[in-house]
Amino acid sequence: MVDWVGTGQISEISPLPLEPLYPFSLFLFDSELCVALSDLDRGLIKDCIEGDPQAWKNFCDRFAGLVMDVVDETLSFARSSSDKSRAESSDGQLKERLTLEFFQELRENGFALMRAFRGDSSLATYLAVVARRSVLSRISKSPTN
Repeated sequence: MVDWVGTGQISEISPLPLEPLYPFSLFLFDSELCVALSDLDRGLIKDCIEGDPQAWKNFCDRFAGLVMDVVDETLSFARSSSDKSRAESSDGQLKERLTLEFFQELRENGFALMRAFRGDSSLATYLAVVARRSVLSRISKSPTN
């Protein structure tokens, strides 16, 4: 029994059916059907770690837009939760610098961040999370950005 707020009426709500509302939702959690890492991404990681310069170029081309978007969103978040004047100075240059620094960070220690990727998610998801953490860490350490 539920008392609808403000109406004073009491009504019974039937329990939800045990079957999913959409038949395809059964497949969302089936580990055999869920492929988190594409063969293309797996090959890019492998080739980058092995030092193939063309693979690194392809990797950067493939994920530069994603990383730039993450940098932009992270800076917007930092701007909304802290002193706005600090985060707005030379915004375009800051985004570009943080994006470049993230890609340099990926190459450090023999691609340690790429080696740490376990494949539990898509490569894009992993890179977005790591980039966000990297940007937040860098802007929190630099009072002038």
